[in-house]
Amino acid sequence: MIEFFLKYKNLSKVLVIITSIAFIGGMIYTFGSNFSNIFSNYVLKVGDITFTKNQYLKLLHHFKQKFPNISEEELKKLVLTYLISQGLILDFAQKNKIYISNKFVKEFIAKSLLNTTYFDSKLFSSYAHKMGYSPEELFKNIKNDLLFEKVKFYLEQAPYVTDLEAKALYQLDNAKRNFRVLEITPVYFKVEITKKDIIDYLEKNSEKYSNFLKKMVYYKKLPSNKNIEEIKKEILKLKKSDIKSFEKLPEEEFIRKFGPISDKEGILNRDSYIIFYKVEYILPQDIENFPPKLIQDVRLSKASKKMQKLVKDLYEKLSNNTKIKLPRGLHWKIVLYNKDEFVKNFHLRQPNEVIYLYIAPENVVLPPIETKEGVILVIPGKYYFVDNINVTEIKAYKDKILSYKQNFIFNYFINTLANKVPIQIDKDHIKLK
Repeated sequence: MIEFFLKYKNLSKVLVIITSIAFIGGMIYTFGSNFSNIFSNYVLKVGDITFTKNQYLKLLHHFKQKFPNISEEELKKLVLTYLISQGLILDFAQKNKIYISNKFVKEFIAKSLLNTTYFDSKLFSSYAHKMGYSPEELFKNIKNDLLFEKVKFYLEQAPYVTDLEAKALYQLDNAKRNFRVLEITPVYFKVEITKKDIIDYLEKNSEKYSNFLKKMVYYKKLPSNKNIEEIKKEILKLKKSDIKSFEKLPEEEFIRKFGPISDKEGILNRDSYIIFYKVEYILPQDIENFPPKLIQDVRLSKASKKMQKLVKDLYEKLSNNTKIKLPRGLHWKIVLYNKDEFVKNFHLRQPNEVIYLYIAPENVVLPPIETKEGVILVIPGKYYFVDNINVTEIKAYKDKILSYKQNFIFNYFINTLANKVPIQIDKDHIKLK
């Protein structure tokens, strides 16, 4: 149920983003409540902490406004990630008797929300009603949020960083390293394609070329009293030659006559008849008459399969220390690069993979790495570290490592709780793919 939640490897950063926009004009958008108070109205329950539908929808609506370029599905997951994380920490605090005083909450409200030197209950009541809350509800929400931040703050105070750690990361980040690199791209392979190759490729990728090729609709009209389930059983028994004997119309004419269709095949249920239809491309007789882009993509696909087969074979042999003779035209390239230079020159499809190249053992062939052009096999070699270390940069590296450690501790804490605390999601109101 919460696999999507556990997939976020950097929960701390997700929470920083969300928490940083939780106060908009002094308004806090989401908070947990004690389960016993709103049992009939929760959509998420984390241990003994619950969240209402209203709380969930408010935060989701706000996110849609703040991040219009993120899909709604991803926003739902981010909102739910935050709510679950907050619920886990509030549940932990409640069960371990961690609390903050009402006095502290009032001082926070006065300073941060009301811009006054003392807590004015009338002013706060007016503020709460303006935001659509009762004063009691908003006060409790703020108290829960501050408690959440308090536990999170103490977790992040645990790690520390030594100068030695910072220097080690600085040297690794700025070191150059020898690499033996074998670069293989689909362009290397000369492939011939047949009409069957094109048809097979179209069956799996037809939507990409719907604007390039004309379509013919084969159809059969059946009596309206015919049972739909029986029709479906008959369809499964049909052979391709049977369909070719049906009536046919170009797609545009079929749509004008019988109405729109959305699938390659299906059933249209009309008042006086039922139509079974199947859409097929009108394919040219000669390969040269297919769209050039389609031909290019089929050739690239076929070459890519050959590339993957060769790469797999070479990697297995190299891993087993088997002597290999490279095919003509392929050769190892010896380079001396730091991380940025490696990414720039080989256009890694996943640039973050470069870190593994710099921590891998010497003279061990690494698993194939995808580039934007093809695949590379890499054997790391000797390091060349920098001699001069900038004191200012060491300070920056200490901050960077501290952030890594804080994220790790927070993520580990949250994920440990997530595997122990029961989490219930109302799937009728929170629907995720």
